[in-house]
Amino acid sequence: MNFTKTAVSILLAAAVASANISIADKPFKDGAEVDYLIIAPAEERIFEQAQRLARWKWEKGLKTRIVVVDSILDNVQGDDDQHKIRNFLKYAWSTWDITWVLLLGDHDFIPARTVSTGGMYFPYTNEEAVSDVYYACLEGEWNTDGDDIFGNENSRTEFKLKCRYTKDGKYICDKIEPKIEGLDLWFDVYLGRLPASTGEEAKIMVDKIMHYRNTPRKKGYGDDMLMSCAQLHYLWTDYSRGISMDDASYYFFYKLRPIIQGKDSPFKNVRIDALFEDQMTEDGEIVNDSNVITNNHMTQTFSRGYNIVNFSFHGNPRGIRINSQLQENGFYAPDYSMDDVKDIESDNFSHFVSISCLVMKMPEGKKMNFAKSFLVNPKGGAVSFTGSSAIDYFNIRGTQYLKAAELMTKNSIKRLGRAYMLANALTSSRHNILVQQHWGDPELVLWTKSVEASDSFKIVVEKTNRRYQINVTPALDSVLVCAYKEGSVFKRSYTSNGIVEFDDIDAGISNLKITATKQDYLPGKVLMNTHGVTSAQRKVVAASRVLPAIKTAGTQVRIAFGAAHMPSRVVVFNALGSAIASYRDNEITSDLVLDNVPSGLFVIRSEINNQVFTQRFMIRK
Repeated sequence: MNFTKTAVSILLAAAVASANISIADKPFKDGAEVDYLIIAPAEERIFEQAQRLARWKWEKGLKTRIVVVDSILDNVQGDDDQHKIRNFLKYAWSTWDITWVLLLGDHDFIPARTVSTGGMYFPYTNEEAVSDVYYACLEGEWNTDGDDIFGNENSRTEFKLKCRYTKDGKYICDKIEPKIEGLDLWFDVYLGRLPASTGEEAKIMVDKIMHYRNTPRKKGYGDDMLMSCAQLHYLWTDYSRGISMDDASYYFFYKLRPIIQGKDSPFKNVRIDALFEDQMTEDGEIVNDSNVITNNHMTQTFSRGYNIVNFSFHGNPRGIRINSQLQENGFYAPDYSMDDVKDIESDNFSHFVSISCLVMKMPEGKKMNFAKSFLVNPKGGAVSFTGSSAIDYFNIRGTQYLKAAELMTKNSIKRLGRAYMLANALTSSRHNILVQQHWGDPELVLWTKSVEASDSFKIVVEKTNRRYQINVTPALDSVLVCAYKEGSVFKRSYTSNGIVEFDDIDAGISNLKITATKQDYLPGKVLMNTHGVTSAQRKVVAASRVLPAIKTAGTQVRIAFGAAHMPSRVVVFNALGSAIASYRDNEITSDLVLDNVPSGLFVIRSEINNQVFTQRFMIRK
């Protein structure tokens, strides 16, 4: 296949060094040519955001490539646009060994496949749904009978003996290779979509992704979870406990919660708040439908900025029914709608996981639905949304919730998109697999606790001959370290006790960027000139020249920077680690003045030339 006509790629000569360490939830396959594939339209403003996201992934250590959807449609064989895109993904999966796929554009730019869900629910015997799963399950075919009804095929697997020549010329047959015919619903790649219709929407979504991983999560709600639901259909009854509770409420409280807060769970210390119609009294009694959930209550709760929000309500493309009780004149309470979502404001963005019908279905001729409204709200709402584009019954979806929770807690999968896709394939019916969609970056790593600005990697580089030793602090195993310069060099490996080594970096390369990333640490990065690295002590000398001068007069603090060393960011912390002042780029002048600073010990953290410098000062009254 030839994709050179209009395909746009970010390419680097890659040399991969792999430490002999067992890595849970590894983000790439050893020897892969491409780890993370972005398919984007040629529309200039959306494509700019694809480039921006790709650079961010490269700096982390993922080999990322952008392919313009028009180049696929012009160069790949297929019965229609969806078939061409899927055929290209099959090629990329088998040839480049990709792990992640992001579709950056709405259904007009990158069409989804309309599939048959197999008449799962009466009376929806001919139910159809829009599905991106077509692009993630790449073995087998979805229209083998030629009836243009996708998804109604049976799955058949044949096993064939695979033979090969060895290096010494022997011909051996030692492997069994499965061949899938018909429908295959195992996820071969992990896929997400940013359903942007404009460049502005694409920028908001990419901003939120980067903010989620690069910004400390405020303590209070930033690492916590919310479970919310109304009465759906009937009551669960657990006669052994004497408990009668609405279906979703019972499930959240007695099934999902114990897994998340299990003794070995990384989420065991997070707070789980509940917003149910059912009230639980202090003595453990449950009063059905005793809480009235209002639109303002929902907005205020979502504005806390929980890390993960699980909710289950009756839904449609415009909103959800948050109150099952009849109101005056026999009408239900108003839906919580897209207009309400606009009022959510929070410094922290959330992952929303929904069991609600149709919230991800895009009405014909429209560019907005309920799920998307959370993603395009720049002031708050969602960094990702996992939900359904069709009918979504809780009594079947529930097992998937449990499996996803087990994968995140017991199997150390910290990427929510991957956890729910795996759980879908392992537990769900064909209907649920087809209708569930993940809108967001599938590779985005979850926080499992609050982090502060100090929870960032510090990086020191030492050189001996042509070997570079990178030391990261804290000195942890399995930190992914990347040496990156676009177009010149790309090396990556995992630390052992905070150390990793790279060989054969061109000594003439300047401004090589070293990055370090790991779960629950803010990414660290530093720029270095390869010909100038001699020892760790060099950085101490450099730091003494760039630190600002600090003067205090009563409760006023003056921070003066030299003209040659202006920072890109300055944060002032008190002794408890709380930020009392923060400045970025155009807010920073050569002299920063803080008035009315109370007495005590303080720390200034300055980012200068992609290096971080800290110093202390004291205020005494």
